[in-house]
Amino acid sequence: MASERLGIARARQHLTERSHGELILPLDDDDVLQPEAVARFLELAARRPWAGIIRAQRKFIDDSGLPIFMDDWFDFEARQYDRGATQDVTNHSQPYAIRRAELLRAGGWTGFGDFEYAGEDCGTFLKVEELSEVELLDRELYAYRIHDLRTSLRYDKSDADEMWRLLADEACARRQLSVKRVSDKPPFVYEAPRWERPCGRHRFRHSFHRGQ
Repeated sequence: MASERLGIARARQHLTERSHGELILPLDDDDVLQPEAVARFLELAARRPWAGIIRAQRKFIDDSGLPIFMDDWFDFEARQYDRGATQDVTNHSQPYAIRRAELLRAGGWTGFGDFEYAGEDCGTFLKVEELSEVELLDRELYAYRIHDLRTSLRYDKSDADEMWRLLADEACARRQLSVKRVSDKPPFVYEAPRWERPCGRHRFRHSFHRGQ
């Protein structure tokens, strides 16, 4: 592993397969966890056994650790659906704890080879929400370090939009939904065939049996 760059998703899969414990809390080398973070995640996981993912709030710091006051580019709110299709695929970010059992049921970490196997966070949220719930922990438990060497700077907005489109289309196909994405950037808009009467916004768990 030391001599090969596995990429983000494959590195996480490598570590997941060589670790134990009910919860996995992904952490990158530019992240800083608050001292109470692990305890808070464990506490809520015990109170919400149905949660496959527990996601908390984050803040931003510079390379020296000083705070940066800026708006997050990812929402922190309940995820939005249209006839079973996820609209706000970007509504995810670290810090989050994921139940190992749900991650394995979802097929583990996957990403896109063209993008250093990135897309693993968004893809994991999309797959795990088909099996269980995403719960929010409204507390800042993590600091994201803004620096000039972070991986995301190697790609531009068009690259990110392409990943979001691929992930959204894969999720619709996996869920066997009779809708089609008709917008290019999230939050995505979906259209149903003309013969299908619109049924409004609802959770996809109402449209097919989870776990199949």
